[in-house]
Amino acid sequence: MVRGPDGSSTRVSLYAKGGALGIGRLTDRGDLTFVPLRRVRTHRNRDKSGLYRWYNDYRLPDTYGGGTVTVRLHTNDEDAARGFNRTENLRPIPPADNDFKALYARRNDAESINRGVVDSLYLGRAHAVGPPGSS
Repeated sequence: MVRGPDGSSTRVSLYAKGGALGIGRLTDRGDLTFVPLRRVRTHRNRDKSGLYRWYNDYRLPDTYGGGTVTVRLHTNDEDAARGFNRTENLRPIPPADNDFKALYARRNDAESINRGVVDSLYLGRAHAVGPPGSS
């Protein structure tokens, strides 16, 4: 529920398209169009078990009172019961995001470094040193 500029509450349905989050807006012909929401930030919160869960904050249009809405990026039991894989449909930083190009450019370097580490492992095992005092 989102509180509008006049104080009224409105239920906003959120949609994912191409990994981006947005709202559906009806055209004058009655067609539903996708309006992407701008990602404000990505952050994590620690849960009771000490693990972290990731969330994105999105800016709402002025017609919905502005402000932000926080959306979790992980699948929970409710999603699983509906057969909805949230991580398949909603990307933390989708291709349409302003930060995507800068971050995606670093991906090849990171994957190359990871591949170099994996290739250096003997039979796929981590390098190990014996107990203290052994040679």
